[in-house]
Amino acid sequence: MKQKETYLLVAGLVLLYIVSVLINFGVLELAGEEPRRAVISLEMLKSGNYIKPTLLGWDYYNKPPLYNWIICASMLLFNSTSEFAIRFPSLVFYLLWALVHYFVCKKFFPRSFALLSAFFLLTSVDIFFYGLANGGEIDIFYSFIVYLQAISIFYFYLKKRWLLLFFLSYFFCAIGFLTKGFTSIVFEVLTLAAICLYARSFRIIFKWQHLVGIFTFLALTGFYFFLYNQHGSWQRLLVNLLNESLIKSAVGERADKLLSKSVGYPLLFLKLLAPWSLLLLLLVKKIRYRFLSNPLVYFSLLFIAFNIWVYWFTGQPKGRYIYMFVPFAGIVLVHIYQQFVNAFPKELNRILGYTGWLFFLVLAGIIATPFFVSVSVLWTVLLALVLAFFIYCYFRFGAYRIGLFITGIILTRLIYAVLFIPVEHDKKYKFSPYIHQAAVKNNLEPLMFWAPADTFAVAVKSRII
Repeated sequence: MKQKETYLLVAGLVLLYIVSVLINFGVLELAGEEPRRAVISLEMLKSGNYIKPTLLGWDYYNKPPLYNWIICASMLLFNSTSEFAIRFPSLVFYLLWALVHYFVCKKFFPRSFALLSAFFLLTSVDIFFYGLANGGEIDIFYSFIVYLQAISIFYFYLKKRWLLLFFLSYFFCAIGFLTKGFTSIVFEVLTLAAICLYARSFRIIFKWQHLVGIFTFLALTGFYFFLYNQHGSWQRLLVNLLNESLIKSAVGERADKLLSKSVGYPLLFLKLLAPWSLLLLLLVKKIRYRFLSNPLVYFSLLFIAFNIWVYWFTGQPKGRYIYMFVPFAGIVLVHIYQQFVNAFPKELNRILGYTGWLFFLVLAGIIATPFFVSVSVLWTVLLALVLAFFIYCYFRFGAYRIGLFITGIILTRLIYAVLFIPVEHDKKYKFSPYIHQAAVKNNLEPLMFWAPADTFAVAVKSRII
């Protein structure tokens, strides 16, 4: 296939991807952590104070405000406080993440495999279906920043450009700290340890440029704390941020369930990588995969090995906490795919042929839906016809099966957006009408929330087990 044709197909696929997310993007009411991010951002816009976050008028210490600034910018851009405006930044940063990931992978893989790695990231089902549908949460943006932080360390180590290595990695570390707190420092320390093992030398961390990086981090975060101190106690904020990190760790809440959660963690990770985690089954073939032969693959394995245990052995294992590992795991999976294709050129397309039956299940679901819930018959018929034609192409053009499989995932997301998000919205309890009624009855005046006084400024719940 010619280069121009490839670009057109990729552009069309990306356009379909964007459409599959934007349709009914703002229909579902905010859920999970989204309302908290939205309310803090709304109060920033209302008060004009972008330094000291508040939640329902109370000082909010659990997260720094950087992502709230981004949500505020989106609200101003769309002149709206809707669910769409709140979720839109996550889609933008996710697409930007995939683009950066493609350019990084292109340095170490042929272009087609670099594209494949980018689409592995974009079509991780957990993020594609859940993460973007709950895009008001902080995790996609934060994971992108952690990715940039880690890749800066690796890429500029290979170039031996030490000043850029430490300046950029600590710059992104500071951005991450102002987004989510102390976890970014942990990523910096452990990823530097990983690159030392990669280089088989600890001399890297003793270079004078390291001091420049540390100064960059302290200058950026220190400037924010200086500004915060004009409105409140920076010491209280710092201690609360540390406490927030601890209660999410193995010594925090749910520490009594640490063992049971840790045992099931690999399944959570495989679920996050689905459907591409199924490529691990190719390892049963006795061929030499040479994982250490590709520098990016080797570093990806080290990054995962050095950092994942912080989340693995924790009291709160959640998929959205580890989005940053998806592109690195995807790099390893692409390497497995590449080596398998080189060894067995026709075998993988034959194997992928079996996955086409998954789309028959999606088609059956579309056809059955009108018999159980109220949906548009016109849309149901149209989407069923489109999917049926896609299934024909999937089995007819075996040489392009991996690209068609990606297309099928995106089509499935489109079907979910058109048919099933409205159904999900109808089934859920809707709060907005009742809140609106309460506001109107109060003549749109401020509502007071009464609660027992908070005795302690810092509620330290961490314990050693």
